[in-house]
Amino acid sequence: MKPHIIFWLIATVATFFDLVSKHLAFERLGGPMGTSYTFIAPILDFRCALNTGGVFGILPGRGVVFVPLSFIALAVVYWFFVTTYKKTWKTLAPLALITSGTLGNLYDRLKFNGVRDFLDFHVGSFTWPTFNLADTWICTGCGVLIYLIMTEPALQEESNSKQSAGNDSLDSEESGTT
Repeated sequence: MKPHIIFWLIATVATFFDLVSKHLAFERLGGPMGTSYTFIAPILDFRCALNTGGVFGILPGRGVVFVPLSFIALAVVYWFFVTTYKKTWKTLAPLALITSGTLGNLYDRLKFNGVRDFLDFHVGSFTWPTFNLADTWICTGCGVLIYLIMTEPALQEESNSKQSAGNDSLDSEESGTT
């Protein structure tokens, strides 16, 4: 199967699960002002929240700022996919997950003027900000991608060759040759 098809298949399926899970949570719990449901006591509740800001609720009420940023992120992720999939297939799934999470949260921002969150993780007095599957896809994709960039030889070759080219031009400038 062609890499582009696999990429969009993963992105589509993950986006579907994100949007369906948000819909079900908000429908069953009554939306942002609804009830909460303890799923795994004492660490995970389903509690609906509408985040009108950015990650961790920064810039509340200014979520519109993140709409153009989402389009830019999608373009950058797709560019990275197009430039790396021939070198290694390993970037395909993490980039598709990042795309999926971005699309899921972008959909929410455009339709609901905020991102629908419903997963409420806590241990003792520590409470993680409420999140959703799209956030999980983005974080997982970014984590795996960072790991691959640091460890995958095919991805390091390009950055090493760029560093060498930069060092070569510096060396020629120092020696007075161009």
